[in-house]
Amino acid sequence: MTTNRSNPGCTSAGQPLPSTTSLTRFAAIRACMSVLLLVHAPSVPAQADAFPSKSTRLLVPCPSGGISDVLARALGARLTVQPGRPLLIDNRPGAGTTIAAAMTSAAAPDG
Repeated sequence: MTTNRSNPGCTSAGQPLPSTTSLTRFAAIRACMSVLLLVHAPSVPAQADAFPSKSTRLLVPCPSGGISDVLARALGARLTVQPGRPLLIDNRPGAGTTIAAAMTSAAAPDG
């Protein structure tokens, strides 16, 4: 921003320079809003169900015994979220993977 030499309180485009009081007022309002956010944020308790509430299922669109099935089972062994709740591998081959895709799109949105 360059100042106008004929009118030192204006920019070269004729706009008045921003006053320092408005910038200070803006900073004070922003600080107050931040303090209010920090004060009220812990008062809202986060309540969530124990995840997962049921076993997780991985749909594999290829037949059993193939490389996709072997990789899915190896991955499932490592991705077990909780002890006692294994990752279930569900092979749904056929129709160029459309069957598994349809089951995935029709699944309940539970997380």
